[in-house]
Amino acid sequence: SMNSILDAYADAITRDFKGHPVTLIGHSTGAFMALGLAARHPALVNGLVIMGALSCGGLDGCQPFAMRLLRLRGFGQWGFERLLSLWISTPARFIEGARTCVAQAGAPREPRDVEAIERVRQSLLKSDPAEIAALVRLLSQASLSDALPEITCPALNIVGGMDRVIRPRHQFGIQAALPAVTTLLLPTAGHLPMVEKPGAVAVAVHAFMRQHGLLHKRGMAGTRAPAGSQEQLHPAYAKPRDVAAPGSGEFAMTAG
Repeated sequence: SMNSILDAYADAITRDFKGHPVTLIGHSTGAFMALGLAARHPALVNGLVIMGALSCGGLDGCQPFAMRLLRLRGFGQWGFERLLSLWISTPARFIEGARTCVAQAGAPREPRDVEAIERVRQSLLKSDPAEIAALVRLLSQASLSDALPEITCPALNIVGGMDRVIRPRHQFGIQAALPAVTTLLLPTAGHLPMVEKPGAVAVAVHAFMRQHGLLHKRGMAGTRAPAGSQEQLHPAYAKPRDVAAPGSGEFAMTAG
């Protein structure tokens, strides 16, 4: 069950951080888990950074193909496992299949990005496709919508304006529900903003953590934002909540 998964995460955090609250950074399904932890175990979470986030497996009727495939009885499970195995079989196939995650479909250029993608593929190769299918099926039926208003810790919501995996409108719905959230809109990024716009993401995360006094945790006090960057986010508690666009100065738009 989703609660058993969240409780397992909570046990690990309690063990590794001696019960001290932590700032969670989660991407996509990791963002779902981070939100779930903040709702179910609020004493363990003092801040959230979410990217490409989903809060409901229904995704406003825009479910990814994998979730829709698993809804098919019999064939769905077999088809999912076969397609997953084929996708991760070679580095080239894995990169080609992941192109929908980015706004610009070119191959990754930075060596660290290529290495990171290959580490993901290797992890998937060690996993059981049936267990991955079970998690995807569970996520497709899970929802945190009712719990979002109860998450009171500060949150930074980073949204790629060209995200084709988790639609921006769904991510703006998370912004509307969280009580203490600042949303950063990266208009030309897709589902992997930390890879596509690493500089903007680094500045935003640093500014958010500095604003809320989180940088001193675990040796981060000495970190600095890139020279010349503007460490400024729109107030998290303002109504309507703002969506900031890098390089736009004081420009802000209300997410609808």
